[in-house]
Amino acid sequence: MLGRRFDTTFEVTEYEPNRRSRIKSTSGPFAFTGTYEVERADGGTRFTWAMEGDPGGFFKLAEPLVARVISRQVRADLETLKDLLETRG
Repeated sequence: MLGRRFDTTFEVTEYEPNRRSRIKSTSGPFAFTGTYEVERADGGTRFTWAMEGDPGGFFKLAEPLVARVISRQVRADLETLKDLLETRG
């Protein structure tokens, strides 16, 4: 992110196989939680991802920029995942 590497450790706080998982950060530059859900939709699968965070320090000052950067990165990562899954079919 922003040309730098940040290591973050996560804890799985909720897990429902083939349906939903929730994680929270236990270390890293700022605290956040994330929820991942999958469901059947229109002959395929819908993947929903949501993240809530509490940036501090520099990240608090740059919050709008950080949100855009993370959103773009996650979107790119999910497109890569989609491409990989579709080529394996």
